[in-house]
Amino acid sequence: MTDLDQLRVSWAALASGPGADGHHVATLALEERVEEEAILLGADIGGDRHLLVPTPAGEVVEDASSDAVQIRELELGTDDSTFYTDVVCREPELADVFDDLVLTMLREIRMGQAHPSKVCAEILAQWRQLLRPPSREPLNVKQMAGLVGELQMAIDVLRRDPARRIDVWTGPTGVRHDFRRGEDAIEVKASLGQGETTEIHGLEQLEAPAGGSLYLAWFRLERVPEGSVDVATLVETLRRFIGGSPALYSRLTEAGWRPESAAETIGFEIRERRFFRVDEDFPRLVPAMFAPGLPSSRVRNLRYDVLLDPAEALPDGEVESVLTRIATNGSS
Repeated sequence: MTDLDQLRVSWAALASGPGADGHHVATLALEERVEEEAILLGADIGGDRHLLVPTPAGEVVEDASSDAVQIRELELGTDDSTFYTDVVCREPELADVFDDLVLTMLREIRMGQAHPSKVCAEILAQWRQLLRPPSREPLNVKQMAGLVGELQMAIDVLRRDPARRIDVWTGPTGVRHDFRRGEDAIEVKASLGQGETTEIHGLEQLEAPAGGSLYLAWFRLERVPEGSVDVATLVETLRRFIGGSPALYSRLTEAGWRPESAAETIGFEIRERRFFRVDEDFPRLVPAMFAPGLPSSRVRNLRYDVLLDPAEALPDGEVESVLTRIATNGSS
């Protein structure tokens, strides 16, 4: 069964250019087969990457609805030609996403429940939105620090979840808190520099879920050239934990991530991490502190700073208990 490391080794081997048979696509066979014919990886003279799935002539389900990744029919061979469903990636910055798309297609083809070319077309349709170049500007250093904090928390939670469920990372989906499962939620904040304050957005951000508990995870980061922590490395760790999936990439995209951007490799070191229980003793503003309708009905874009130093951080044992509870809640 082909995995991520095997894919990368194969792409490196193909990078030397077209094969000796004179075809414009150099190919390598994978373990997976369709009707005794090997599925191939390919690289053409322009550097585009290909997944080639053996398919009878005329049965390829083509898709040219975007420029980044397309499906077409390709014929390889001379005297005894073979036809393929050719899934081609034309955007180098999407190389990692394309790897995960390929692995998803291979997994579904192995299951053998549908025509292989139809499988490729259906999966590409599911991933289509994620294969369009992002329209927003890259994140700045402060925003990248915030994303580092969320990605590190996602890894910390998923390490404790045997099912590796990415749905616990809720912040990018528009939910009020960054992580939520069951009655427990975690809000993640990251600060640069020496201060022990963090900025809170709105009256609801530090309001606990109804009937549940809220925790604040605070990271103090330092920007360091060649630092050991960056977004690209953390994304790679998540991919290896759970495999690439639309759920992961949609969260990354909504969080402002752009593949292969310079901002991805901004280096940081995590100098400090503290956990706090957000309760009546924690410094905060919430709607219950005000008269009904005030100030939310008349005030917009409320932001304030919380001084964390006087607040009592949770001991390591209790932090472990919180993370494990959120990670395993609802797992069978």
